[in-house]
Amino acid sequence: MDSFGPKSSFGRVEGIALNQPALHQKACNLGLQILLQTFKVQYNAVRENILDKIFTRIGSSESKPITHILDLFSRVVKTSPQLLLNSDKKLTTIFDHLPTLPPKTAASLLDILQPILKFSRTLRDTLMLLLRKSMFSRHLNARKVSARGFLMILKQFRIVGSVPCSQMNQTFSLSQLSVDVHSQTKYNPVANSTLCLEIVRNLRRCLSQQAEIRVIIYSGLCDCLSKNSKLQKPILNLLLYQRKRPLVASSSKRSLNFLHPILILVITLSVYCSPQLIRLPK
Repeated sequence: MDSFGPKSSFGRVEGIALNQPALHQKACNLGLQILLQTFKVQYNAVRENILDKIFTRIGSSESKPITHILDLFSRVVKTSPQLLLNSDKKLTTIFDHLPTLPPKTAASLLDILQPILKFSRTLRDTLMLLLRKSMFSRHLNARKVSARGFLMILKQFRIVGSVPCSQMNQTFSLSQLSVDVHSQTKYNPVANSTLCLEIVRNLRRCLSQQAEIRVIIYSGLCDCLSKNSKLQKPILNLLLYQRKRPLVASSSKRSLNFLHPILILVITLSVYCSPQLIRLPK
């Protein structure tokens, strides 16, 4: 797979596949299928060895495309989620590499792991700490990963019923969130609302950063609402607060220097204020 997988080259944009010879692509796919079938039928020792190789490739992929490795990892997670839960210490080491990965690669990795995050306290705690730390990193890509990670969690931990008003203005420590979220294995509406409201507060801090970060958040919040419609009020309050902030840094007769991606903010507000435009979950 390493020999025939996607190659990086000068000027290559992540996510745009190069036109590879069909034979090379077939060889890469064959390697993927062999590893996947081996993972399904062999004992845990062999499975752990395959996982170690996958984690090593992900951890050393800062400058190399790893779409083929992520494809294999996604199938492994679906095949044996319990083994991944038992390997939480290894998975936490992967999180250390998230801020250095390209934002789209990091987002794909988090999306693959989201079923595991719902059942692993250790992984969720580690991820939340990492996202909060990355939010104030001096590296722009790390801040992008933080914003995308918060949005992903906001989409996955759905709230059924209304958000308690008493929680709207409360703040929570991470330890308190851990106790609440994992107080029971089954769905916990209070814990989910607590976690989601804390993430909304973290996103508000993210909105004090560059326009690129705000575009990611504004665009992602629309998708969050389609999956987690009960967050409409706290998210709308967040957006309206942004509307009150200064929009122009400087101006001249010829141009205006805007602090915010105004068009994206206006479009997002229009979606939130027009329920008929929102695709609500069934």
